[in-house]
Amino acid sequence: MAGADGIFSDRGAIPVTAAGSAVFLALDRHGQGSKSISDIEAAFPELYSPSNTILTQDPGRTALIVGMAIDFNGQPTGSGVGADISFTSTPGQTYRVTYTRIGTVGCSAGNTQGGSNYGSSSVGAGSRGSFYFVAASTQTWVHFTSNSPSAAAAQGISIQQVPLGIAVQSSSSASKPAWQNPGIKFDGSDDYLVPDWKAKSGANCIIFQADVPASMAAPQLVSSVYGSNANFGIGFLETGKLIGQVGTATGAAIFDGTGVDNRGKTVVGALVINGATVKLYLNGSVVFSGAQNGNPSTTLNPYIGASLGSGVAGSFFGGTIRRIAYGQVAPTADKIVAISNLWAT
Repeated sequence: MAGADGIFSDRGAIPVTAAGSAVFLALDRHGQGSKSISDIEAAFPELYSPSNTILTQDPGRTALIVGMAIDFNGQPTGSGVGADISFTSTPGQTYRVTYTRIGTVGCSAGNTQGGSNYGSSSVGAGSRGSFYFVAASTQTWVHFTSNSPSAAAAQGISIQQVPLGIAVQSSSSASKPAWQNPGIKFDGSDDYLVPDWKAKSGANCIIFQADVPASMAAPQLVSSVYGSNANFGIGFLETGKLIGQVGTATGAAIFDGTGVDNRGKTVVGALVINGATVKLYLNGSVVFSGAQNGNPSTTLNPYIGASLGSGVAGSFFGGTIRRIAYGQVAPTADKIVAISNLWAT
């Protein structure tokens, strides 16, 4: 992976065992699509060097497993049999599997041979399958099966480590946001997620795309950690104005100076700091720039869909978060514009 300063690089203290109830930070159509993740890749190409790829090549069809293509010609069928690709994995890291399917081919990943406890994909013939999983052991098996051996194969198999994080759901079923295409819907009363990310000293950023509620009785925060003069967050006033929080400065001090009312709109917002300067972006444009007053907490994970203050969630968001990214970097204005443009398409 990229160095420690990359987007999604810090896993924080959230245990690997929590991965089963995880939601990817770059919301990826419930684990089966790639548009928003492709957007992150395009906007941050330095995080995707060839060295990140574990197994990737696209040979022609071959017999069984040769290179990265599998042909099931005449082989046994059924969910319990098939072909496995084993590779060394890092617990807690996120991986993406892609392949092209010919005939009836299924694919899954797990920490045992033939296992499927990490995730799976089912796509139509000739389609490109893609799914993501968080590894829980040092060895992972990607398992391919077929129910039509006479004309079934998987080609162009790629298994790649990607710089994504996870966000853990609350243990309370009432506080779990729901997937509603095109994102995760928060109810505005008690829903939130806890990402596996923490700010560091110096440069940090939060970038999101969200559907803002049509009305808000009080400020609502898309993501924030608040308290002890170590704030870091972004959200909206009840008037629909974009606000930010950094260090000792609250939303009353960091806000969209143009006063745009975002209620009922889909927007891309970003809060970027470098240790000295704070910038607030709305749809790619700088709407606030000023001196940084204090620093964010480097020991607490922020909340998604709420503010974490003294261990208690508040200022709940009542809209839909389509995409959200955290980074221990301070993206330049042109990079924020690139992300905004990509996410708007």
